[in-house]
Amino acid sequence: MFTDGVPESRNYLKKEYGEARLIDLISINQHLSAAVLHLLILKDIEMFINKEAQFDNITLLVGKIT
Repeated sequence: MFTDGVPESRNYLKKEYGEARLIDLISINQHLSAAVLHLLILKDIEMFINKEAQFDNITLLVGKIT
């Protein structure tokens, strides 16, 4: 679960992070624990936006059924 601040995060070209990128990241890394996946998503967003200011809050909840 996440707020709109996740997919709407923008880089210097004003391109949004997007849900497709998030889904791809989760699919590739679904073997990781929820805690590690949470950190990975936040780090990927940070790398994507680089030094651009985050204009919206980000709330992210990661859980896994085992």
